Amino acid sequence: GVDGFRLDTVKHVSHDFWKEHRRRTRAEISPDFFLLGEVWGGDVEVLAPYFTPDEMDAGFDFAFQGNALAFVQGRGRAVAFDRYLQSRAKVTPGHHLSHFLSSHDVDGALHQLQGNVPLFRLAATLQLTATGIPVIYYGEEVGRAGGDWPQNRSDMPWGKQAVKPGAGKKRDEALREYYKRLIAIRRAHPALSRGTHSPLSTEGDVYVFQRRDEASGDTVVVAVNRGKTKGTVSVPWPEGWTGVAEVEDLLNGGRTKAGATLDLALPPLSARILGRVP
Repeated sequence: GVDGFRLDTVKHVSHDFWKEHRRRTRAEISPDFFLLGEVWGGDVEVLAPYFTPDEMDAGFDFAFQGNALAFVQGRGRAVAFDRYLQSRAKVTPGHHLSHFLSSHDVDGALHQLQGNVPLFRLAATLQLTATGIPVIYYGEEVGRAGGDWPQNRSDMPWGKQAVKPGAGKKRDEALREYYKRLIAIRRAHPALSRGTHSPLSTEGDVYVFQRRDEASGDTVVVAVNRGKTKGTVSVPWPEGWTGVAEVEDLLNGGRTKAGATLDLALPPLSARILGRVP
């Protein structure tokens, strides 16, 4: 019943081994057996030598954490962050980048954000709506800070559950509910898992982009306000919503009627995800 493997320290094993490994997992387990490889410092170029000979399906993009955390903290322009997200589309055809906010090898995202949960929510929103395969590191969804080693490998906070070690450790259940909403939205909208990425607004602190899946016709618009004050933006009504009378804020609730433009207002440190009304 196993669907795939997460492969550690891939670069320390020969390509000949991985080619044989790929052949045997497909032959002996499943033709669709999925392989996600960790090559330290991985990005589009670093992973290409493993993707081109089809040794694995996906690999970790180590650049996402730094880019996302810098963006939500106001470092750098939105257009620069968008260029990074667009560059990820250059991945070898048929293969995927996988992105994380925390891992067992680096300081946790919430720790790097000095415990700022609103900023962490923005980073999680970007992670779950960006192109690629998001990987959630255990416990960050309930506020485990995950500091420098060995704290990035600390016990899972199980809260009221009598699971040791970690039983009784404090959990942020509101943050977990936020993750559940993000995951449900992603699962319900093909545009977020396999759609193309295009920027709609990259000026100031309100960043807006669109995900569009041509096969299903699904279009989703994501807006993030990293600023400390209310942000507004107006963009052309997306072509993917032509003929749609109104769209829904899938994350927060509420509807917006169709018009020549999509006018958005976002409270400080907040996000909106808009899609067709079911």
